[in-house]
Amino acid sequence: MARHDLITKAKAHIYQFTLWPKLWDRFNNTLIFSWSKKLFAESSINEIPEKSGVYTFVIEPQIANHPACAFLVYTGQTKNLRGRFRQYILVQEGRRRHSPKVEYGLTQYIDHKYLFFYYSFHDKNILKQCEQELIDGFAPPWNDKKTISSEVGEIMRAF
Repeated sequence: MARHDLITKAKAHIYQFTLWPKLWDRFNNTLIFSWSKKLFAESSINEIPEKSGVYTFVIEPQIANHPACAFLVYTGQTKNLRGRFRQYILVQEGRRRHSPKVEYGLTQYIDHKYLFFYYSFHDKNILKQCEQELIDGFAPPWNDKKTISSEVGEIMRAF
């Protein structure tokens, strides 16, 4: 493989992560989260509840069995976690469309993608607020920059 081709392929795997404690401190900790973790694979569908909740995609390289080696790349919320999981499986298989970042990401990192989810929301406004706070706190690279609140997004776009 030519060096240029290798560089082009490598660029597709470079993501910007924002490490900003001020954003982490803003998170509303009134909710106690008990996250569940499932491998992102069709075989996991029946283990996902048909309930509303927030979810994150996390890539775990599993290098040297290190317990803290993971990258949170996407945050979302839905009325039906199992239904949304199924939609993402279809995106991964190329049978459904999503944003280019998510489509590309879902086709990569097979056996290293996990869906973490938390459910227990009865109020749609709390669900949306929680998703927004998670997006602002983590600033996940697969989320559309427009979903980040205006203050945080403005500062991030400056760099």
